[in-house]
Amino acid sequence: KIDPKTIAKFSYSPAANKAESLVLSDRSLLGIGGGKDSIVAGELLKEANEKFTAFLLKTGADSTIQKNVIKVMDVPSLEIQRKLDPKIFQKHEDSFNGHIPISSIIAFLAVASALFYDYSNFIVGNEYSSNFGNLKYKGMTINHQWSKSQEFETAFNDYVKNFISPSVSYFSLLRPFYEIRITEMFSRYK
Repeated sequence: KIDPKTIAKFSYSPAANKAESLVLSDRSLLGIGGGKDSIVAGELLKEANEKFTAFLLKTGADSTIQKNVIKVMDVPSLEIQRKLDPKIFQKHEDSFNGHIPISSIIAFLAVASALFYDYSNFIVGNEYSSNFGNLKYKGMTINHQWSKSQEFETAFNDYVKNFISPSVSYFSLLRPFYEIRITEMFSRYK
């Protein structure tokens, strides 16, 4: 029963952060979630003879699926370990518990990793239909996949370029494709 018009507003000062240009190698990290989207993105990069490193965010135990995808892709990998504070799982009075936009968290960790490890691109496999909402609520269209949308991608890149570094880009290789087209491409790969 959250009213979307009362969402928290965070003040900031544009002068508080100044983006720094860096000289980064012209190379890419590809986010690997273990599903068909990251597999298709990886295969398209390989078909275009684009070298890339698989990026894996680990939370807790190793993901056999993600490890197997990287092994079959036969590419190097960069693995980042994320540790969650146990307090995150506790109930907190007067706060909302529930879904978090994990794709946006991964985007920030990915850009930081790209800067730390000398990559100029972070590529994801977000598809076209993530641009559209799927629920009308209090007169607004709600998109539970907003952090995978073109709107997020554009806003995130603007933020990165203005407040972090214009030297790194974040983008989806599969943005033009609907789920059905990605599934068709996926079916070609053994």
